[in-house]
Amino acid sequence: MVKLSNLFDKLATRFHAECQLEFSPKIPGYMNKPADSYALVIETDETNALILAETLVDWNLGVHLPEGAGPARLEIFCATRAEAESRLKALKVLAPQAQFGAPTIKPVERQDWAESWKQFFHTQRVSDRIVVKPSWESFEERPEDCIVEIDPGLSFGTGLHGTTRACLRFLDAWQRRQPKAFVLDMGCGTGILAIAAAKLGFPRVTAMDNDPAAVRVARANAVINGVADRMECIQADVARVTLAELKADQAYDLVLANLLADILIQWADRIIAAVSRIPGSGLVLSGIMEEQYEAVRSAYMARGFVEQESIILERWKTGCFRRN
Repeated sequence: MVKLSNLFDKLATRFHAECQLEFSPKIPGYMNKPADSYALVIETDETNALILAETLVDWNLGVHLPEGAGPARLEIFCATRAEAESRLKALKVLAPQAQFGAPTIKPVERQDWAESWKQFFHTQRVSDRIVVKPSWESFEERPEDCIVEIDPGLSFGTGLHGTTRACLRFLDAWQRRQPKAFVLDMGCGTGILAIAAAKLGFPRVTAMDNDPAAVRVARANAVINGVADRMECIQADVARVTLAELKADQAYDLVLANLLADILIQWADRIIAAVSRIPGSGLVLSGIMEEQYEAVRSAYMARGFVEQESIILERWKTGCFRRN
């Protein structure tokens, strides 16, 4: 049984976007489920939703985060009502201190199970040129558009969460200024940031994550998006990563670190070691709640970085910094 303390430990070492989790259903093998299936629906706060979605990877669990104020919603798909009731009891044991709204258990058709989460994920323009779309939707693109095809359900980072959108906006703007930059995505999740970088035309792009499953997903998504030959995916831990481990003969002109505030502060020296020492080299820091941002900002300014710009989306603040 996973303890609550382990949930926070796991979140602290495996949050992207991501930080970037917008919607991550796990529905393997649903075609073998009986038609009279059930969904356990629970409302909780965003932090609990992120922790549970990342930890309970073997559950058929979907998460819908609110666009503004309000609770997140967990939907756990089960084969029987008894299974749904058992899952509810397990949740209360796994997270005894978590605040849950009144749970509901409702019958769902097999087709509903397979398709219901798609209502939360649609094509979205996240920056001037970057468009994130699921495979089941078509989109009439403009000449300069960068189309990134990502389906939810595999890992963090489908482009809907504010931290991911902010990173993509900064990435788009940076490419216009420095199109030949070498780019590193630290904590890549689905690989969405690295894929967007490769499709924008950056000549060298590396995606790293400490989770081997995320690395496999990023590689698969790179193939789907036709950039596997331009994007290196490497398993590495931000706490110990070196340029040699990243197969890099020099530091990066732009580093995207969409992690957590505590990790960004604790491992600041490791993170900035990946950034080129050339003045003007860039660092995007994300996965930071508004009230945490000043502490992160101060940590990097004390290490020779200057804040260029920041974006607040849905209570998350992302900053773009350059080396002095």
